[in-house]
Amino acid sequence: DLLWIRAVLLFVDFLESDSDDGVYWTRTVLKTVGTLDPAWRTPFFYGGGMLRLLDNIEGSDEIFSDGMKAFPQDAYFPFSLAMNAYLYHKDLELAVEYLQKAAGMPGAPRWYRSAAAEFISRQGRRATALLYLEEQIQNANSERERVLLDNKYKSLQHEEVSEMLQD
Repeated sequence: DLLWIRAVLLFVDFLESDSDDGVYWTRTVLKTVGTLDPAWRTPFFYGGGMLRLLDNIEGSDEIFSDGMKAFPQDAYFPFSLAMNAYLYHKDLELAVEYLQKAAGMPGAPRWYRSAAAEFISRQGRRATALLYLEEQIQNANSERERVLLDNKYKSLQHEEVSEMLQD
């Protein structure tokens, strides 16, 4: 519990810092907390997002993957991996794979299924990512986090408008 509290408290400082030390420390602590208490969903749920905001997508993938192993029936983790694959790795095939897995789980939000269909048909991919980012912005814990997510949201909107204008 103390490691988690410390990670959350230092996260904002690391978010505003340009040092990679905070990224390494956060990733290490999240792995440790997940190992010490694998039945506690919180560090996996928030940890992957924290690392994503610290520009450590591989670390984010690792924490979400650990969450998927610890909570194999929780659709949030494969969905988050799908969004990382799409938004950051630009890997549509991997995104579709994770999204289909998430959409097929009991209790998954209904819109995961439509998102999976959109990804598969290669239409509306940005719309799904924009929905996801809107949800993340609403759940942001700090103004800095909100700004980073909003910047990604606006970037995707810009890409969409640019494509429409080119067409």
